[in-house]
Amino acid sequence: MSQGAFVFTSNVDGLFQKAGLVNIVECHGSIHRVQCMASCSPAIWSADDIQPDVDEQCRLVSPLPVCPDCGALVRPNILMFGDWNWQSQVARAQQAKLNQWLQKAKRVLVIELGAGTNIATVRHFSQGLGMPLIRINPAESELGNAKGVSLKMGALAALREIDTELK
Repeated sequence: MSQGAFVFTSNVDGLFQKAGLVNIVECHGSIHRVQCMASCSPAIWSADDIQPDVDEQCRLVSPLPVCPDCGALVRPNILMFGDWNWQSQVARAQQAKLNQWLQKAKRVLVIELGAGTNIATVRHFSQGLGMPLIRINPAESELGNAKGVSLKMGALAALREIDTELK
């Protein structure tokens, strides 16, 4: 894989970064960033220093985090349903980096892991590229009009089989 790889994910948990990957589009944001609930500015900052303190009944005993600019509460920088205040500039910058990578890349293969049909952002992205697709999903693996291969199985098992075949 001389061109490397790029991850397009709707997951907001940051596990791809934790695994050491850097080329990532978090199309729905990240739990590891926050923004002002009042949308006083487009600022987004790290949530790493936010450490809520809870009692034995899991009730918050520390103050809620607030915006350093206006004092309003902060919220995760995650796209929610019906959310018109999500600050999307990080995701847009990540998408621009992916678009640059796609322009330079040759022979791109999309491997789609577990993307469902209820929130179909990843499926629409994968199919919209018009590139060969390996769709891996134990429940919703049908390809529709996409060109590629459908594997009705779990992600780990499928990736292990693909790896074995490539060796």
